[in-house]
Amino acid sequence: MIMSQEEFERFMSRTEILATDDEPLTEEERQTVEALRTERENYDEKADLRERVEAKLQAQADNPGLVVEFDPDEAEHLGLFEETAMSFEDAWAARFDDVAPDDGAP
Repeated sequence: MIMSQEEFERFMSRTEILATDDEPLTEEERQTVEALRTERENYDEKADLRERVEAKLQAQADNPGLVVEFDPDEAEHLGLFEETAMSFEDAWAARFDDVAPDDGAP
């Protein structure tokens, strides 16, 4: 049961409210809270990212023509945001590459 950080925090705040009410948490609620805490502690973001990307790539391979959307983190993981622009120094050095040499004509 993977949930976003926001969902987790919302759930945990709800369970803290439940625990502070007149009635304590039920055994099922306590087990759920403990399972979520354990899952959060053991969560490996890179492994999760890798699994999501692999699943999307497999879906695309299995269904030719399928359009698959990648979020920025997934795209970066695939190397799609690799910086390939020319550096300032290279651009400055190449600024006159297209200019014809001056042959001394007036």
